Amino acid sequence: KLWYDAFAQIAETPTATEQLYRWYAAGKISNNFPVDLERGWGIARTLARYGHGKADVVLALMRKNDSTDRGIKNALSVEASVPKLDVKQRWVGEFTGPDAAKLHSLDQSESVLFSLFPIEQRPLKLKFSNDFSTYLEKNRKSEDYSRVGVVLATLMPLDCEGSHSVKFKEKVNAFSDINPSFRKNFLMSLEEDERCQRVRARSTL
Repeated sequence: KLWYDAFAQIAETPTATEQLYRWYAAGKISNNFPVDLERGWGIARTLARYGHGKADVVLALMRKNDSTDRGIKNALSVEASVPKLDVKQRWVGEFTGPDAAKLHSLDQSESVLFSLFPIEQRPLKLKFSNDFSTYLEKNRKSEDYSRVGVVLATLMPLDCEGSHSVKFKEKVNAFSDINPSFRKNFLMSLEEDERCQRVRARSTL
């Protein structure tokens, strides 16, 4: 099982995701190794994240097989990971809108937001830089760190690129009254992003 879990964690190429789908369709990795719910959701998430042609089919089957609260949260996170702009726009619109707290529980919200922009989808995230700015301006004083803080963290327009981190810093510094918890998180993320930039610069020498 260890070898399978290691493979599943790095599966991102068409060949690798197709192999995951074949295992899912067979219902087993080997004769003594069935695809359980946890690994089934992992396969569904990977197929959706990397745009496999059968991702919708697998998601529908997993929804049918797991109607628990955990299954609902997993299904939402799978939907959110699809690498399409219209999908991201729908979710960002929901979570930055006035009825965000009414649409999903906190647990469901976190499941979606934590899956919305995987690292390889950072170019998509940057398209929502204006949404980040607008949301920050409206919610910068909020005490609801659990919801507002996660939305802000999800939309931070950082991608290991100097020009983007400069713009991000300017946006944050434009407000002196940001919730200290938000500002602390911004600064930590900015430090991490600048460290990424330094590593990238050294790798090109």
